[in-house]
Amino acid sequence: MAVERENTNGIGNVKISDDVIAAVSQVALEGIDGVYGIADNTKNLAFGIKTFTKSVRAEMKEGFVIIDIDVVVNYGANIGEVAWEIQSRIKKEVEVMTGLVVQKVNVNVKDVHIEEKKEETE
Repeated sequence: MAVERENTNGIGNVKISDDVIAAVSQVALEGIDGVYGIADNTKNLAFGIKTFTKSVRAEMKEGFVIIDIDVVVNYGANIGEVAWEIQSRIKKEVEVMTGLVVQKVNVNVKDVHIEEKKEETE
């Protein structure tokens, strides 16, 4: 599915793939303290069939883009602050790159990454 924006000069429409919005959103996550990465949703097994769901979803409603993103945060991070930073950065980057107006960025924290402690050898 793609989000679509009507061109105001009458030439035609511009379609932007959800994959483009997902890529921009993923790049926007880089460098945010407390973010481990985008959640992997491939572990959902039903009747022995592996299902793949997107961790970044975008849809157009009434001329605005709504983005849902599933993330993993690092243990010890303030989840509220990390989520706010994710929302802010994704909104800004998607609007700058696509010209679309982002109404909402829904952040779903799916997991917490706990760094494995390495045992010291004596």
